Amino acid sequence: MPLQHTSTAAEGNPFRYEITSGELVDQPVYTKDDEETFPGEACNCVTYVRNRVPEMPSMYTISPNSEAFVGAIAIEYFGKIKHVSIVTEVHPHGVQVIESNFDHCKTGTRFIPFNKYSLLGFWGT
Repeated sequence: MPLQHTSTAAEGNPFRYEITSGELVDQPVYTKDDEETFPGEACNCVTYVRNRVPEMPSMYTISPNSEAFVGAIAIEYFGKIKHVSIVTEVHPHGVQVIESNFDHCKTGTRFIPFNKYSLLGFWGT
């Protein structure tokens, strides 16, 4: 099923995808400059996530230990590089995340299908 972007700014979430029909689309939506970020975190997914989830293990030791839930850390693996993001919504076919540096030095949101080849799983306390 494709994801349809619908603005829900009035609900406090300007980046929401809804599953309609067809295939899933994994496409980032980047935030505006007014999103609260700390210096340097837009270019480092670990810093971005750790500033919001301080108990996150190191990138060398983090591994899936839970199911997806709001606040969990999604762990992806691209070749030799791990990428982490924070789950903001759980849907039947995947999760919505907030993240940084998926696209070089940008922060944003993205839908990750559960069957995406790069998704290792989720970490949570």
